[in-house]
Amino acid sequence: MNILRNNFFVFIAVRLKSSRLPKKALEKIHDKEMLLILIDRLSKVFHREQIIICTSNDPQDNELIEFANSKNIPSYAGDSDDVISRFLGAADKFGATTIARVTGDNPFTDPIEMEKMLIAHHENSAEYTFNTQLPVGTRSEIIEVCALQRIHNQLVNPKLSEYMTYMLNRPDMLITNKYFVKDQYLIRPELSLTVDTPKDIELIRKICSSLNKSDPTLHEIIKWLDLNSSYKILVDINQPAPKKILSQCSYKKDLRSFS
Repeated sequence: MNILRNNFFVFIAVRLKSSRLPKKALEKIHDKEMLLILIDRLSKVFHREQIIICTSNDPQDNELIEFANSKNIPSYAGDSDDVISRFLGAADKFGATTIARVTGDNPFTDPIEMEKMLIAHHENSAEYTFNTQLPVGTRSEIIEVCALQRIHNQLVNPKLSEYMTYMLNRPDMLITNKYFVKDQYLIRPELSLTVDTPKDIELIRKICSSLNKSDPTLHEIIKWLDLNSSYKILVDINQPAPKKILSQCSYKKDLRSFS
């Protein structure tokens, strides 16, 4: 079922620049571009016209705009480094008041949990809703555009807003809401399904090939990983974020200590 909510959009932050895996968003998996796998997956819950490719105005990302046009997918090109500025521009263009933030290197982002997060977000009158229980690479974030507008000019370095999570998960600056997953089987924060390296994309290809589909459910993915444990990519969920990044993601006149 497709969910249509007024003024809600899913923004996919994506660029083709990557030192470890260039143009990874357009890499083929199960005969389909990784970015298209993500879009088709999101389209199972949300209307396609609510899903926006948010890329940069750097000439190297023109290929993404061409891709979007060829697939009849809405798109927006903005600042190459300041992702919040890019999102604000897209929000203005499409009339968004609430957005879900997704990145193009996470083809297995789960739209079912995203919809539940969106409901919880509004029930709690939150400005920012996040989750830390799902596998890395399947999560999303729900954000009020007015909150993005309010904080953007207060950031010490908005050019680092690719680290938007660190900038937004600040209850001293925003009304935050941590979403808790009710399906215990999906609570696997130690698993990683994001694509940063050739090894990562080979895992995604292996899962799709083994299950013979490009859109397996999160239940199917986790079950496959548990049955094929040697393929698991694990993350250290206790590893703190680098202090240098945290300090650069701070706000002006922010006295919070990162020590």
